[in-house]
Amino acid sequence: MLFDVGGIEFPAAPFNGWYMVTEIGARDLCDPHRFNILEEVATRLGIDMRAP
Repeated sequence: MLFDVGGIEFPAAPFNGWYMVTEIGARDLCDPHRFNILEEVATRLGIDMRAP
């Protein structure tokens, strides 16, 4: 796949950065079947996990 800008061609992949942010934040770090470190991250950031 090529991205053409003014006659200059750049190789491109069919995904964007928004997908990566969602994937890393919501799935990789929080999913119990993956890293599952949400509570540890919240504790280190000083976030109270007792309140909903």
